[in-house]
Amino acid sequence: MRPSRHGLHRRHAVRRASWLPLIAALATAPGVHALVNIPNGANVAGVWTAVNSPYVIQGKATIAAGAILTIQPGVVVRFKVGDNFNYANAGFNAGILIVEGQLKALGQPNNIIQFTRDGNAGRWGMVFFKANAPSTMQFSKFSYAREVLNLPNNAGGARNFKGALSFAKNSGCNVTGCIFAENDWGIHAYRANWTVTGCTFVDNVTGGVLASYASPVIRSNVCKQSKEGIRCEYSSNPSITTNSIYDVTVGVACTYTSSPTLHNNEIDAVNFGLLAMFSCHPVVKGCVLTGANHGVFVETQSSCDVWNSTLYDNNTGVDVWDNSSATVLNSILWGGADLGFGGGGVNSATVKYSDLKNLVQPPQAILGVGNIFAQNPRFRDPANGDFHLMASECGYPHNSPCINRGNPDAGSNDACLGCDAGLWGARNDMGAYGGAWNCWLPLPAGRPEDIADCETSLGVEQPPLANDIRIRCAPNPFSESVAIRLDLPSDAHGTVRLYDITGRSIRTLHSGALPGERAHLFSWDGKDDCGVAVSRGLYVCVLAADGVRVAQPVVFTD
Repeated sequence: MRPSRHGLHRRHAVRRASWLPLIAALATAPGVHALVNIPNGANVAGVWTAVNSPYVIQGKATIAAGAILTIQPGVVVRFKVGDNFNYANAGFNAGILIVEGQLKALGQPNNIIQFTRDGNAGRWGMVFFKANAPSTMQFSKFSYAREVLNLPNNAGGARNFKGALSFAKNSGCNVTGCIFAENDWGIHAYRANWTVTGCTFVDNVTGGVLASYASPVIRSNVCKQSKEGIRCEYSSNPSITTNSIYDVTVGVACTYTSSPTLHNNEIDAVNFGLLAMFSCHPVVKGCVLTGANHGVFVETQSSCDVWNSTLYDNNTGVDVWDNSSATVLNSILWGGADLGFGGGGVNSATVKYSDLKNLVQPPQAILGVGNIFAQNPRFRDPANGDFHLMASECGYPHNSPCINRGNPDAGSNDACLGCDAGLWGARNDMGAYGGAWNCWLPLPAGRPEDIADCETSLGVEQPPLANDIRIRCAPNPFSESVAIRLDLPSDAHGTVRLYDITGRSIRTLHSGALPGERAHLFSWDGKDDCGVAVSRGLYVCVLAADGVRVAQPVVFTD
């Protein structure tokens, strides 16, 4: 194993460990008070409550068109396990929930809903959406679901669907703060409109999110310990933004004329960071891709734009095969080979304003203006995943040669960025922390301790610490503003901040003295430190004072 990989794997080991208590806590539901059996073929609607939980679906259950099923926090829904998963077969015998009306699963960060198998072994079907009516899935955990064959697809015919949550043509749903563990896929959608935000996909057999002929928004999720993080296929053009994808074989795969946009993601994969094949045309902006055999692999009449990205510790940074091409701009390629080419046909990679590790490049490389060679980019702490550029004005002993060396055009100006999200200066920097687009959506700020702390806090009720510090947020979820109350038994000095799901600081509410034996009241209006409204989703309020950290999740919703 190459030395530079060790630090990255240590970082991920820490992050894995931080997630283990989270998943264990989420798997523990409130006390069981009753049991409701849902017979095979039943229609379901109304309200399912924790006091009557668990609800056991003995076969096929349907929310009929026009009906609404609301599932309250703390409910456990169990499904019959089966051995015949062909829906068109008379012997189909797995539990499945068909949504033709509306499903509102309204879990809370500290009181989730569970969708799981009935018993200790085997697999159930899925929650399958067919309706055009909007549904909501929030703070729920899905486990042990598997692919169902030949499900009706709203447009005649049938398809195989693979996700614990699966969406047929023209259905839709917002999925927020959920966990998908040990399923075939977490989510699968075909020609459907949906958004997934702040979710965790872990230990799924094949992958996290699968989009077929669909262009969803996939934002601020964690995908890990699966074969694939995200796959888009058959003319899918998703927006893949601020996700953390690691311990996977393939980070993001796109096939068959898909054109995803990858914006500000962190991907640490084993084989491919990004795989584009069969006439795909992805765009990669402001991403960090590390530790793979191929950071970006483009093949079979495909093309890829790689802008303001950092490809570090990959055997090959960008590989181009079989009549394909790539454009690399304002980026850093620092690993084994910078560029690779193979297969048949004409292959090329055009590189401008980038830092390449090797002086000699393959003949298919078209080296344009502004490149620098064999100049160490001087990352701040690459062994621990911090790929910011060193700068003396930010307190570091060296200045990176990549500062102010990117595209000088005004459209690439990154003067809006400070030390936490790039550097000041009118001209673009090379790498993932430069570029005008990062002014509004920077990567996580390279603070693994913040990310780990936020991970362990999500979904877990925060007990009073030894010194009885508490954080309370109300209303939660909120749509306009949330009141935040801190109870401190003694004087303290520290900060109160909001973080997003990736661990990036969004808003500082207080910095300084916090007198004790009193309540401190703050409010947050869903805006960042610059007064710009943030996207709806899951955030974490963190009090850090005198060596003690206490966190409370808060949900910003419509």
